[in-house]
Amino acid sequence: MYSISKRLGPVYQGLRAVAGLVPQSGNENSFVGIYSTNSLYTVLTEIACHCNGLVTVPISSYASSTHASHVIQKTGLRLLIAQSESISRVLSLAKGTTLKHLVVIGQISPEHKKQADVAGIELSSFEEVEVRGKTETFEPVQVGKV
Repeated sequence: MYSISKRLGPVYQGLRAVAGLVPQSGNENSFVGIYSTNSLYTVLTEIACHCNGLVTVPISSYASSTHASHVIQKTGLRLLIAQSESISRVLSLAKGTTLKHLVVIGQISPEHKKQADVAGIELSSFEEVEVRGKTETFEPVQVGKV
């Protein structure tokens, strides 16, 4: 079994590489949206982000489309993590927003890829992000002590 602590680095590095995120930027360049039920993937994302100066923006998977759209627009999210069941909904909400990257927990169908291309959104699976993170190297971030 692969240790959770060994996955944190690749998740963080992969998220940065996929969306060009900047830790501790003080603006939306450090935001990672999470639109999903709680799972191993969301916990990995939250720990990886919080330990490395990125800010998670949770959106309840039960939130209305209006609420989810409002959060995406007001935060200026560029990257969102969502379950595969939500891909079509997220793509419809992304129109006219800053959202450019959707990381999917689960399978991505060819139809979803087509929809994403039309919407101008880059789709990646969570696994692809982790694999990419293993080949990326960013300087360590000193996170402030509380």
